[in-house]
Amino acid sequence: MNKAPDPAASGKSLRDGKCRTRSSEARGAGLSAGSFGCDGAKITQRPRSGHEAAGVGTGTGGNRERKPKCHGGRSELNMATACFSQALLLIFFLLLLSADVISVLPAPANVRIRSFNLQQILQWDPVKVEDVTYRVETKRYHEVDNDYTVRCENTTQTECDFTDLVPFTWRIVLRVRAAAGNLRSRWIETPDFQASINTTLGPVKSLKLSPSKTGDAISVHFEPPISTEILPYDSIIHFTLYYWKNGSGEEKELSSTDTHMLLKDLDPLAVYCVEVTASVWHLVGEPSEIVCEKPSAAPALTATGYIWLVVGLVCACCVISVCALTIYKHHKMIKTLLPPPPLTIPYHVQRFLEDPCFQHFQDDYCEMQPIEEQHDDISVVERESGFDRKDSCTEECVI
Repeated sequence: MNKAPDPAASGKSLRDGKCRTRSSEARGAGLSAGSFGCDGAKITQRPRSGHEAAGVGTGTGGNRERKPKCHGGRSELNMATACFSQALLLIFFLLLLSADVISVLPAPANVRIRSFNLQQILQWDPVKVEDVTYRVETKRYHEVDNDYTVRCENTTQTECDFTDLVPFTWRIVLRVRAAAGNLRSRWIETPDFQASINTTLGPVKSLKLSPSKTGDAISVHFEPPISTEILPYDSIIHFTLYYWKNGSGEEKELSSTDTHMLLKDLDPLAVYCVEVTASVWHLVGEPSEIVCEKPSAAPALTATGYIWLVVGLVCACCVISVCALTIYKHHKMIKTLLPPPPLTIPYHVQRFLEDPCFQHFQDDYCEMQPIEEQHDDISVVERESGFDRKDSCTEECVI
């Protein structure tokens, strides 16, 4: 069986043959002190002694040759060339990469979604580059990456309102990019968002309390935080009302879908406070401001009110007393300062006042004048009867 030749042995034999040929050529050219190796490298040989030249003691005779060593000079040159080429390519790619980084705009930072009362707005910090515009795109959460829809394009504002562009029940992803001329920034995506889940529901509006005519109830009126027209047809806003007597820790609760409620069987002299919270779907809104009112129409009189009432009464009494004392002491002067009243005295009263007796009435003296009376004389005559009687007498009567 013939054994296959070894490639390494064949290559070695070929190199040895080339080396022998070059050594023979070198000897033919008269080079005794040195020769060239297999790759053209010069081989230096030490001078041979006389015995070596004559072939004494060598066992091979005087024609023995020294085999030159073979060095890989050409392989090292090829490796150096390859390394240099790779270094040039690396430098070239680094230059391209640095040029690409310089030509790309900074991306918008602090990208966020502000959703309040189902008003959806995408906001971001501005990119500090002149003449920069922004582009906003959206896609549904389960759709592929290249299925985006433009919502705001070439806008210079740092926000995009997409309330009317996307249904509240959609789960979406938004992204924004900056542009200036031919330069573009990388896209910045937001986490998935759904308005019916991630929005913030605010408090009710215009909360008002009105006392009832009966004096033991309070009427509550308010407006919903969002309009029912923008909600889906099957969505209902529920309202929870909390009320308590001012100063007490006992709280009561009422639930309704109406924006008008009536609190009954209240203490007419107490003050009640009310707070309302709205809810839709699984969202619970922020509590409203606290408003207090008394069931009766009359204002409540607190301890401070009683104090002010007493102080007011005392001040009023003091003022009235001072005014009365002043009028009593200076009534004559006040009378002279005041104009005479436009009054006419009746005639019979005026004659009575002009009577001398009345003029001296203040001095307790009044001289009475005798008044002459006029009268007539009348005589009465009686007849005598048969019986014994006294003599008749005639009486004169002065009338």
